[in-house]
Amino acid sequence: MSQVLVVRLPIRTRYAETDMMQYIHHSVYPVYFEAARTELLRSIGVSYRALEEQGILLPVMELGVKFFHPAYYDDELEIEARYQPRRRALIRLDYVVWREQQRLAEGFTTHLFVDKQARRAMKPPQFFWDAVQKALEGQHATV
Repeated sequence: MSQVLVVRLPIRTRYAETDMMQYIHHSVYPVYFEAARTELLRSIGVSYRALEEQGILLPVMELGVKFFHPAYYDDELEIEARYQPRRRALIRLDYVVWREQQRLAEGFTTHLFVDKQARRAMKPPQFFWDAVQKALEGQHATV
C-alpha cells in the first residue's frame, strides 16, 4: 500500500501548556500527536476503545519531535497526522504542527500491536486492515 491517510485536527493552545518562556512546552507536543492519532483512527472507524475491547493494545514504542518555531498561548494550531499503511505489526505515524501556513514542528510515533492478555506483539487484526482499505478507497488515498 503506498497511499496515505491524513487527518488535520484543530487545537487552540491553553495557558496551562506554556512554560516560563511563554512558549508551549515541548512535553505538550506528544499530547497533540496523540489527539491527532486518535482522530485518524476514529476517521477510519477504528477507535482505541474498539481495539482495547478486542484485547489489543497499541503502545508507543518510539517518539521523535523536531521544533522549528514556538507556539504560544491561545494560538490556533492544526495537528496533521499521516499514516502510510504497511502490513506490519509495527506502525509509524508522522505529524506536522501548523499555525496558519507556518510549520512549527514535525514528529513521529511508532506503535506495536500487542495482545492485551499475553502482553506480546501480534499481527494487526484483519478488521484494522479492512478499515484502512475502505478509508483509502473511499477518499482516493486521503482521509
